[in-house]
Amino acid sequence: MIASSYWTLLRLNAAGRAVPKVMPIAETFFRQAFTDSNNRDTIQTRLVALSQSPDQTAAQMALLCLRCYISHQILSTCVRLVERFGDRYAFHLADVLPFVLDDQGRMPTEFPKTLAFQILRTFQPEKGSLSTWTTRFVQQHPEMTRFFAEQGLILMSDWALLNDTTPTQLHRILAEVYLLSQPELNRAIALLNAYHTVYSKAPKSCGRCIPPSIVQLREINQRLSQSDAASPNLLLSRLNRLATLIRQYRVRRRQGSIFAGSIDALMIPAPIEEPVCSVETRFLWRYRRALITELDAAIVDALTARMQRFERNRCGLPSSQRFLLALHGLYCEQRTMGAIAVQLGLSGQDRVTKLLQLPALRSQIKAQLIQRLKPRLSPLLPVAEIDHILQEQLESLFTLDAQYLRTPVMFRRPESRGLLTLRMAHCLDRWLKDALTVKKSLPATMAEVEVRSTQSTMSLHQHQSHSSVCYP
Repeated sequence: MIASSYWTLLRLNAAGRAVPKVMPIAETFFRQAFTDSNNRDTIQTRLVALSQSPDQTAAQMALLCLRCYISHQILSTCVRLVERFGDRYAFHLADVLPFVLDDQGRMPTEFPKTLAFQILRTFQPEKGSLSTWTTRFVQQHPEMTRFFAEQGLILMSDWALLNDTTPTQLHRILAEVYLLSQPELNRAIALLNAYHTVYSKAPKSCGRCIPPSIVQLREINQRLSQSDAASPNLLLSRLNRLATLIRQYRVRRRQGSIFAGSIDALMIPAPIEEPVCSVETRFLWRYRRALITELDAAIVDALTARMQRFERNRCGLPSSQRFLLALHGLYCEQRTMGAIAVQLGLSGQDRVTKLLQLPALRSQIKAQLIQRLKPRLSPLLPVAEIDHILQEQLESLFTLDAQYLRTPVMFRRPESRGLLTLRMAHCLDRWLKDALTVKKSLPATMAEVEVRSTQSTMSLHQHQSHSSVCYP
């Protein structure tokens, strides 16, 4: 970095470009304090010390020189990011500079609000250069991180992602988002645990997470079961693939788009490990695709059957209306049982529990789903074997739904919802839009919504006829 970078401040203009502004007082101070023979590290260490001097004039001048230098490093970091990722992720230098190039050179009131202030406040010369420290702050800036996530980019290496992911988090991601089978989950968790054990013992390189060495890969391999053992190259490939799944999940989470689009369009990745046999691979692939297309239909089947039971038992319109509105309040509006009871005019939440009979409803959905999945999977395995596998595979799907609804509303997080919870909300929301007539002259509370009984059953059947292809 040339000496003039210590007295030339790069500022953002109205067009989003970095424009240099020479700071004469900083130049005079710098030329008096340093000679051409001083190297970069010596200059920075000396400037940091002077910025903390009791001499306020010297401290302000040293600080201004450092601010000028940081502005050049911010620009340099942004240029490298654009050169490396801009074409692929469709962003330009003018898109990212406003997030981080925010120092206009004013002294001293505006400075604490800038990124340069945060960098200098935490900078420790003994732990690295100011340029490296600045690069790290730029890449980790919250607004920059959010912008990159919107473009589909996360600035973390595969190894940093793996280090930052716990086995519990990985299990949830692979089970709920990618729908991996239990054997695949077990192998992935074992691989992550072995990686964490070996990698945690290795010395870090200036805080960076570097790829595991051949020696480390062999040690990881020794910690895996004999059936999962592999060559270093294959093991490295598996770790990269695992990191890719984590990266894709984090991008979707930060974009707020996990399961937000068509679930049928959700990328179902290749299994984490090499397939045990081609039949198993084909079965798991077909199972995942069939689950996505058949779950909505199974939900509609179960809701339709419950509505018809109300009609056969002569419970009449109020019970069927309350049943569906209570479900909508629970899954779509995140209401508590007590709030639902008040809105529906019931005496207590135990009446809501009795009305919904959620365990029975889940069992009915599960039975309908198994019946729908069997014909699509029967060409691959005997029917009796398929029934056993489906019972095992679907157990976690329904357990997650029960666990989520048992969690107090204030502690629920959107990313904790399983596939069944999400699809229940979707089906109920679609049904409500199709079958309810809202009284525009009254407040739109659940108790003030009229349900047309004949429309409700018809709407559910119509939804059933196209539920495998229509998604939010």
